[in-house]
Order: sequence, then structure tokens, then C-alpha cells
Amino acid sequence: MRDTPRYALNEHQKRHLRASSQEIDRLLTEAETILNTASQSPFPAYSDDLTPAQRKVVQDYIARLRTQLVRALYHFNLKRHRTVLPE
Repeated sequence: MRDTPRYALNEHQKRHLRASSQEIDRLLTEAETILNTASQSPFPAYSDDLTPAQRKVVQDYIARLRTQLVRALYHFNLKRHRTVLPE
């Protein structure tokens, strides 16, 4: 059974929560990209200094954070909007 939110959000708060969640997801995606990209540059922007076990832990935490974001949106009856890119 779904928990009813203790407090209702007004429209401004809903937009803010949705926008903040989208920004957090964008940053997590950027972190994943950095984590999974091996640069061949002699002057890489990021150092690949994680062990495979550490990399897995980071990926697991990112997944857990995304799960919590979705739960928060669900808790307040907010839909996840997909961005439509112009053609």
C-alpha cells in the first residue's frame, strides 16, 4: 500500500523538487561517464585511480541514489518527465 505524503507540496515546490531531481540525475550521469571513460589523452582531465572494486561501489551508490530520487518523486505523486529533444 502506498504511503500518503504527510505534507502536500504546492506547485512551486513540485517544480523545484522535479527540477532538482533532474539536475542530480544529470550530475550522476556525468559522474558515470567520467567513471566509465578511459582517456587516451596525454593530459587527461580526470585521473583513473579507482580499483575495479571501488568503481563497482561507486556505481552501486549511484544506483541507490537514483532509486531514492524515484521514491521521493513517487511519494509526492510527481511524474518523471522525459526531455524531448528537438529534431
